Amino acid sequence: MRKIFIYSFLFSIIGLGLQCKSGPTPEELKQLEQQKQQQILNDFQIKRFDPYPKKIYTLVEHYPSSNEMRIDLFMPHIKDLRGGYIGVGTDQNLSFIAKAKSSFAWLMDLNPVIVGVNKIHILFLKQAKSYSEFKALWSRKNKEKSFSLVKGAFEKNKDWKLLQKSYKVAFRNFSGVPDRLRLLEQMSRRFKLQSFHNLPEEYTYLRNMALAGKIQAINGDLKGTITMNEIAQSAKKIGTTINILYTSNAEEYFLFPKNYRDNILRLPTSEKSTMVRTFTTGAKAFGFPEGELFPDTFPFHYNLQPLENFKKWMLYPTKFNVFGLMRKRSKLVKGLSVQKASPEETGLKKSGDISKYAR
Repeated sequence: MRKIFIYSFLFSIIGLGLQCKSGPTPEELKQLEQQKQQQILNDFQIKRFDPYPKKIYTLVEHYPSSNEMRIDLFMPHIKDLRGGYIGVGTDQNLSFIAKAKSSFAWLMDLNPVIVGVNKIHILFLKQAKSYSEFKALWSRKNKEKSFSLVKGAFEKNKDWKLLQKSYKVAFRNFSGVPDRLRLLEQMSRRFKLQSFHNLPEEYTYLRNMALAGKIQAINGDLKGTITMNEIAQSAKKIGTTINILYTSNAEEYFLFPKNYRDNILRLPTSEKSTMVRTFTTGAKAFGFPEGELFPDTFPFHYNLQPLENFKKWMLYPTKFNVFGLMRKRSKLVKGLSVQKASPEETGLKKSGDISKYAR
């Protein structure tokens, strides 16, 4: 009897050991993965934002679509960068996100109307299974039908009145979203631009991001004290670096004040992280590409800069603007440059003075 008892005890121990080695069931693993992904999405969503400014200092009150014609110049340099994406403005972000295959994207702007346009873009991406359907939703002949989708999605939101204004501005004549979508096709014919509008796989990627809740349209100021900091903290929580920061030509409107510098320095970055920017100030001197919408008045110069290099500039204690920043740029092609020089290499002298917010 004693032997039987010992054998029974040993078999029990072995059985427990086998149970421990077997681990979670497939269903339990699936639930754990779902919980993990949900936590990542929760950490991705920004919940605190900069307040909207009382006055916006831009040449035009609202830019519901981009007027940068040569974004094709950026594409070879951002392809498959993945990681986190931060961008201001509207539709150009969609082109960049799709090309980079960004993992998470924050579309921020200090103009509430532009934030509203981005929210509508995300809604239409979710609704449209193909780019042709997406374009049809933005067609002027379908304006009333599409508005019913917008109303159904946002009518109960506290910013519903603002979204109605965004929708109206988005259909503005000559510079509205439908006009920009036609321009994208023109840009493809003239400059061989390829992105979500003519590459089905890139549209599908972009749409899946929207469906997964990985694109967020938020109010934020590049030189604010809340939104950029929240994005930096979020990116760290979800374990991603910011691989693209697209500022359009916003940097023309300030002289790199302390808040902006701090926001850049907080961002988690890697050797892949890239600034993508444009500017009109100095574009004629620096060079602009063929095909600009307003070559005689407001052409764009297009520029790339490694973010880790830009951080060195943000640490440099003196005043400078985009002219100083671009002094030692390297030309890639006509109208496109890359900035890799350090402040010291450009001859910038330390003064201990950091400019305050200009305008």
